[in-house]
Amino acid sequence: MVSEKPQDPKRIVIVGHVDHGKSTFIGRLLYDTDNLTLDKKTELSENVHASEGMQFAHILDQFREEREHNITIDTAQTFFRLSDQPYIFVDAPGHKQYLRNMITGATQAKNALLLLDVQEGIKEQTEKHVQILKMIGIERMAVLINKMDLVDFDQQQYVRLAKEIDVLLESYQLKPQEIIPISAKEGDHVVSRSKHMSWFKGPTVVEYMGALPSDNLITENGSKDVCFPVQLVYEIDKEILALGRLEQGMLQKDQELFLYPSGDAVQVQKILTLDGKKKQIKEGESVALKINHPQGLQRGTVLLSNKNHLSITHSVSSQTFWACPTLLQIEDEIYLECRTQRVKGRIKTIKDELGQNHVESLKQGDVGFVEVQVETPLFVKKGNPFDPFAKVLFYFKDAVAGCGIIQSIN
Repeated sequence: MVSEKPQDPKRIVIVGHVDHGKSTFIGRLLYDTDNLTLDKKTELSENVHASEGMQFAHILDQFREEREHNITIDTAQTFFRLSDQPYIFVDAPGHKQYLRNMITGATQAKNALLLLDVQEGIKEQTEKHVQILKMIGIERMAVLINKMDLVDFDQQQYVRLAKEIDVLLESYQLKPQEIIPISAKEGDHVVSRSKHMSWFKGPTVVEYMGALPSDNLITENGSKDVCFPVQLVYEIDKEILALGRLEQGMLQKDQELFLYPSGDAVQVQKILTLDGKKKQIKEGESVALKINHPQGLQRGTVLLSNKNHLSITHSVSSQTFWACPTLLQIEDEIYLECRTQRVKGRIKTIKDELGQNHVESLKQGDVGFVEVQVETPLFVKKGNPFDPFAKVLFYFKDAVAGCGIIQSIN
């Protein structure tokens, strides 16, 4: 059984090769769903001087008040509503130099839209984006085959590219929920159904988005082990409270847990929410907890009901996507982030994309297997890209530099 509040946003990362139509698509959606004010629409009609087909991309620039070289220059978030439901598009550029920004955006979403130009098809950056979405653990994805108007809405062109992208995604153990043919320029299958593509029986993009669960979906699942990463510790009215989000299971007042890294047994004395005290919370809820022995509580510690839920390690090997312009080399110092944990580490070994041969470095855009020795214990899982404790972010010189899925621990 699940429940979700209407105000919970649905966050969607949107990726695609440069010029495959992301900005035009978002601009068209904003325009057709009345997410622009009348003044903004009037201003656009008076001031848009771009060539035909660029106007909806210009809408997005206007909406964000960002206009520079006709490209989005960073990861940008677009907030809008469909009916009473809020959405956030995390738009990451297709340019290679902005791959690290794309990682930052992708870590914030469980849902993704991948745009393809029906004529250009799969490009180098398309595969890089798919690799990142796999490593970040995106749970739900739809592919939008754009610019169908340029091929006269030909079904065979759609079928050809749909098969090709299906093969690519399958090679990364990903399965799109939908592959939707659209024309962002003309509006076909974005908000309204297309009279030119009556052969397509699937949903429009807006219909697909409407069926997505919210990011903060609350699940009644008492069979899972409790896992509560501590995000913040603060004192109020002489009580020390641990703030965080229940990642897994159901938690009750007076329940006994284990605090890691110490392994100490503790008891939950209070569960506090914005609505007051609670006796029980469900997976997905954000709360403050008071425990009977708060010594050792800090950001990065974890409350668990099962000691074996996570492994404690000083060394991890992850399949890593490196997005930083600076080479990643053996003995480099980096920081690893896993959920609320952030620890200093040093690169010990690097292997190639297949994990077979040792290499000296990874350059921007490379995938490899990287072993990191960390200075303080790290609580992790391995192998499951959908488990938040199997995913890591690499920080180099205080900036996100890469991401990975933990494959083995020592």
